[in-house]
Amino acid sequence: MKKNYLLGLFAIVAFCSCSFSFSEEDLTVHPVEFEVPPNKYKDDTPDEFNNSIEPQTIWFDFTKDLEGIPDEEWGNIVVKFHIQEADDENYADNNLNQVFWAMINDVYFVIPRPVGYLDTYQIVPNIGQKTVTIKYYASDISGIYDIIGVVYYKGDVIGSKSSKAIVKIPDLNGVQRDVWGYITYTDPFGQVIDRDSQLWYIGGTNFYHVQNNFLKPDAAEMLYLLAKRYIKDYYVSWNKWFILRLNDMSLPWGGMFWIGYVSKSANLTINRVDVHGTPYTILYRMGFDLRIYAPHHWYHRHGINFDLGVVADNGNGGKDESKDIDDFLIRDAADYFNFDIIFEGDPPHYHLKYLNPRRTNPYYQTFPN
Repeated sequence: MKKNYLLGLFAIVAFCSCSFSFSEEDLTVHPVEFEVPPNKYKDDTPDEFNNSIEPQTIWFDFTKDLEGIPDEEWGNIVVKFHIQEADDENYADNNLNQVFWAMINDVYFVIPRPVGYLDTYQIVPNIGQKTVTIKYYASDISGIYDIIGVVYYKGDVIGSKSSKAIVKIPDLNGVQRDVWGYITYTDPFGQVIDRDSQLWYIGGTNFYHVQNNFLKPDAAEMLYLLAKRYIKDYYVSWNKWFILRLNDMSLPWGGMFWIGYVSKSANLTINRVDVHGTPYTILYRMGFDLRIYAPHHWYHRHGINFDLGVVADNGNGGKDESKDIDDFLIRDAADYFNFDIIFEGDPPHYHLKYLNPRRTNPYYQTFPN
């Protein structure tokens, strides 16, 4: 059974390397293309909350393909569906162009990319039925996916159609890594001064996440105001200028963030389905296998979260350990601009989450605080 599964995976790779061609009149599928936010499934946090976006219903019309087939032959018709990745470029910067290995059904093998799943992968139409519908549940990995329906008659392919899913958090913008702004303060002589100060530096890029600096526009705006308030208050309290040392936010299209993490604490078993809906089990072995799910960043999916270091930045991504962050002042600024803030991690750092979208955007209302 294990060997059969691996042969199936090789077959999937071979199958997905080909492409179907469609003429304009053959594109009887709706929607032809759609955008949907990534889901949050049970990955490394099986006991935590899951966020499931409503599935997208896709309608396929095979009228032209099924012309001329008599009713008595209708039992020889079957429509099969599968999902394949369709990124011509890695717009989502999800790093899955790299190859990661783990134990797949007890055999050391390449980890399949999570592509989402369908409510059904095969339909035998009723006599005369030439249209069918399926539901696509989005992947937790942002990117582009084709949902393909192939109609068979007596085992031969007689038609195929596809719908394209663009899985992304909409409207994420890259935050400038080196940001300056004017800090207005009153000096000891009572004179009001506007000082052009560096507010932050965003670091944290590495092999596994290069574009780690994306936020929703309102979260980025509030971060700018938070930084100005904190730096002013820090100067008033300590007579020193402080540069915030920011780290991971979200990837360009959001979705699952950290890919390539090795657990040092425990094995992890995940149950998934492949592009054809075949179940498989991944075992990530402690201290050995590179996960494509990491506990450190399972919140960094939606463009409203970022990390903050416990010391100042030197302005170029290095640490200025002569200046510790003021816990009271950063929590005060976070509260004022509607950020939730916690202290976590190894190494220790602050994690901030902008709360306003939870009240204004239905997508975020499904997430607990």
